[in-house]
Amino acid sequence: MKKSQHKYIIGTKGQNLQEILAETGVSVEVPPLDTPSDTITLRGDADKLGMALTAVYTKVSIAHIGCRMCIHLCLWYTCMLTVLDDAS
Repeated sequence: MKKSQHKYIIGTKGQNLQEILAETGVSVEVPPLDTPSDTITLRGDADKLGMALTAVYTKVSIAHIGCRMCIHLCLWYTCMLTVLDDAS
């Protein structure tokens, strides 16, 4: 994910990171601004990672494309996760 979008994942005073951790039990690690890395790392139980990844993309989507489009994306991600869960 582009470094310019990391601020939307972090949120004000880390609020979004705390919300994702509270909702999913997965921690989201964002590299410091002064490093060239743009890699976001999710750490937690394998069965919770999909939900956390959806939450990360939702935070960015809300900031960039507005709530109406975000609802469509959230529904799409939820459907995809359901399909993947059913396939395994």
